[in-house]
Amino acid sequence: MGFGDITSGGYLDRLYVHKNFQRCGVASQLLKAMESKAQNLHVIEITADVSITAKPFFLAKGFQTKEQQTTFIENTPFLNFKMSKKISSN
Repeated sequence: MGFGDITSGGYLDRLYVHKNFQRCGVASQLLKAMESKAQNLHVIEITADVSITAKPFFLAKGFQTKEQQTTFIENTPFLNFKMSKKISSN
């Protein structure tokens, strides 16, 4: 249905949900698990580079936009956003 991963430094590298399972709470559960993992690693802030389509989800989950970025894949520009969220410690 989906997957996600977070580094020991708190960088949320990927969060993906198959199109047939979007808007069913899968991403929310994955994010919750990754936040719990980050807390166990004593991470105080999670960061992510978020696509324009994923930005509303992350805003709803308490992330803040730090900056707008443009990345290039094979000379094609893609707009994304550096976002972060402070998390409470255990």
